[in-house]
Amino acid sequence: MTKAEYANAKTTLANVNDILREGHLTQDDRVKFEVLSVTLTERLIAPWIPLDWGRRGIVVALAAAGFYGVWAGAEFLAWSWPLTLIFSPRITGGNFHSVR
Repeated sequence: MTKAEYANAKTTLANVNDILREGHLTQDDRVKFEVLSVTLTERLIAPWIPLDWGRRGIVVALAAAGFYGVWAGAEFLAWSWPLTLIFSPRITGGNFHSVR
């Protein structure tokens, strides 16, 4: 998923949730919009890899530092692996996407 696709899906999800909150839907339409909302939410939190190249570079650097730490016997560098989770869209659930 590209950054533009992510932004488009996030906007669509916001619109769908607004429609669901209004409550002017038939039961069939409500079910369809709820399914669409769940599908979009799953799509938004699915990627493990960050969307932009800056964060991807940070994740690669942290992972490389962790591998080097394990290989060279510097255990403190292996602690960089848990830091990669801060940059994962799946783990953060989009909470840190506005922080750039």
